[in-house]
Amino acid sequence: MTNGTKVQKRDGRIESLDLDKMHLMVEEACDGLAGVSASQVEIQSGIQFYDGITTGEIQEILIKSASDLIDLDHVNYQFVAARLLLFAVRKRLYGKTRDLPNLEQHIYNCTNIDVYDKDIFTKYSKEEIEKANSYIDHTRDFLFTYAGLRQVVDKYLVQDRSGGGVYETPQFMYIMIALTIFAEYPKEKRLNYVRRYYDAISRHKLNIPTPIMAGVRTPLRQFASCVLVDIDDTLDSIFLPFILSPFHMLLLLQPPTRIICSCSTIAASHSFLHFRLPFRFFCTCSLHGLRYMIRWCSSFLVFQ
Repeated sequence: MTNGTKVQKRDGRIESLDLDKMHLMVEEACDGLAGVSASQVEIQSGIQFYDGITTGEIQEILIKSASDLIDLDHVNYQFVAARLLLFAVRKRLYGKTRDLPNLEQHIYNCTNIDVYDKDIFTKYSKEEIEKANSYIDHTRDFLFTYAGLRQVVDKYLVQDRSGGGVYETPQFMYIMIALTIFAEYPKEKRLNYVRRYYDAISRHKLNIPTPIMAGVRTPLRQFASCVLVDIDDTLDSIFLPFILSPFHMLLLLQPPTRIICSCSTIAASHSFLHFRLPFRFFCTCSLHGLRYMIRWCSSFLVFQ
């Protein structure tokens, strides 16, 4: 069904607006979810069609419409919005929402444009990559709520920050993280580790830090994350951060990691305090060198 309006497809082609396609997509996003309505999503969107509107704009309006319907009585709209967002990511990447490429083809495409580390092909054989491909379950993308998937799409998927395009889906991200982390493990064991780790993170049973999610499979090879060191009111504990081995210091001071020393238990000399003095000492390493900052969480001291 069309009303004569022309739309611009993602590849630049101009076509007549097909409302049946939009209805079908929204119905698929609502399929199997209790307490949601495809027609309500479309009505809530209030789309004003005009000649030249892009399919991407229509998709974003529908996503916002579904997310606006989320409330305590209609919590399943968070999954409707997540599915619509997932469809948008897949359409932008592959031009379709089903029948995604296999892992080897995906890695080949991403290494050709230098968004994945090319070493993945030297670490793993073709047979191992094919085996890893059999572990991928793209239906796990539907486990995301809208808030969770929006975070992943905006922050963690490998993407072009200037143009806004992404280069992978969540399941490709998860399997690539697993393959990269266990690349140096013994060959007879590592695929078992890859499968178990992939299952844990793709089912959201295990949280992983931002540097690993965002950069571990890229040429940046970012493995290190921030470290919090709790310091007690003793000399040995106070000097602990400064006697770390050079290897640990080099590892922990990779940009953009931070060593955070919690000094909240240290009391002032010869003082009786009603309250401890909580503050944290940040030692931050950047490309421009070391920066030190003392952040006072509380300046309220009472001396007797």
